[in-house]
Amino acid sequence: MLRRSAQGGTLLFSGGIGHDLALIVRVMERSLSPAIARWLVSVTGLDGEEGHLLADDQLVARAQVWIEQHFAGPLNLADLAANLSTSTATLNRRFHRVLGMPPKAYVQQLRLEAATRMLEKSDRPIDRIAEMLGFSDSRLFRAMFRQHTGMTASQWRAAHRAQPA
Repeated sequence: MLRRSAQGGTLLFSGGIGHDLALIVRVMERSLSPAIARWLVSVTGLDGEEGHLLADDQLVARAQVWIEQHFAGPLNLADLAANLSTSTATLNRRFHRVLGMPPKAYVQQLRLEAATRMLEKSDRPIDRIAEMLGFSDSRLFRAMFRQHTGMTASQWRAAHRAQPA
């Protein structure tokens, strides 16, 4: 169970022995790399609500992990390709073939999913969330968010705060 502390942080509580595994996995997810956290969630049977499946293609899988670790900062496809010892054209082609989208669209998807979680769980201003997730322009973020979710960021926050946890 998540609870907000008076200091603004998030505290994790367990609802008893039956919930201890879920609590441990959630704590581990916060401290591990995305790939290891995804594996841990899948082997404990707690997957299903979040996470992205890694591609069968090793190059694309490595690109996914790298992107998931760096998506909040400025990303350059050439830097990613160099990090993976391949060309940008090869990376783009294989990424699109395996996931049905180019790396840039995958980054935007990750950023928007993170934005929805941050809007639900924090009181940070929308412009600050956009900045934290690597959007250089808050108007662009707002337009993309509305296109992705069908509502504004403020509407999303209000709708998900009204729902009981």
